[in-house]
Amino acid sequence: MRAILDVAVPFFALIFLGFAALRWRILDRAAVAGLNAFVYWFALPVLLFAKVAGTPTRELLAPDFFVAYYGASFSVYALGFLVGRLVFGAGVGQAALMGLGASFGNVGYMGIPLLITGFGRDQALPAVLAVTFDNLTTVFLTIVLLEVGAKGGGGGRAAFVGVARGLAFNPLILAVLLGAFAAALPFGLPGTVEAFAGLLGAAAAPCALFALGASLVGTRLGGAGRELLSLALMKLVLHPLLVAGIASWLWPMPRATSAPILVLAALPTAATVFVVAGRYGVYAEGASGLVLLTHVLSVVTLTALLVWAAPG
Repeated sequence: MRAILDVAVPFFALIFLGFAALRWRILDRAAVAGLNAFVYWFALPVLLFAKVAGTPTRELLAPDFFVAYYGASFSVYALGFLVGRLVFGAGVGQAALMGLGASFGNVGYMGIPLLITGFGRDQALPAVLAVTFDNLTTVFLTIVLLEVGAKGGGGGRAAFVGVARGLAFNPLILAVLLGAFAAALPFGLPGTVEAFAGLLGAAAAPCALFALGASLVGTRLGGAGRELLSLALMKLVLHPLLVAGIASWLWPMPRATSAPILVLAALPTAATVFVVAGRYGVYAEGASGLVLLTHVLSVVTLTALLVWAAPG
């Protein structure tokens, strides 16, 4: 009960406030777009930079996270892709988005603030790593497959160039790379920089959660119910179960290490999946429905997991 009151309820209440603010027209979509821009371009990159810069290099390269999180993520992505192709008759691009929806959690807007709230600022590193490498792996692969599907197999090179250009100017990835460079230096950050990062970075979590709630207004549960439910179960149940299995048997690690990774795996589908789908005009309604469905169901599944995993 204490975990519910101290972590889960305030967390989801902030998301609800964002939803209510737009739904009841206290704010308009332009205001929410501005808040999103503030988080994406300023608060969240500064938070990521400060976190990585203050982390020893050996922790950034520790294998536990990569084995547990991406061992499960790649498996779920492949399953979602195959289910889309073989069970639901999806094309290559649509199946790729189904795989992404089943494996790509809302780490940037939800995972980072959740780990900070539930486990403390020192335990946010897995989310920082996931923000970076999700974009370099599953998102990258999905866009390549979308390009290939759109061009009948001839768009691989164009997709690579386009994705590489996008990643090169992604503020979250740039922040992590700059932070890693700073972490490798023989001296720490100046006190003025740390104070600035602490002040601006502290705004990332509440603003991100508020903006996330607002972004759900107007989202519909479109597409086939059986299809969406299958993908939602992969994301909210299968993904964390695979992480738990890897962390318990295949690559044993302490609970203090595995619990934050497990929470990340249980996050609902990121709105990025819908953004990518809308950009390519493929599976947009299904992606929108999946984002909404997983966020609604995660109120139960994620709260239950937090009760078990959160310290204290």
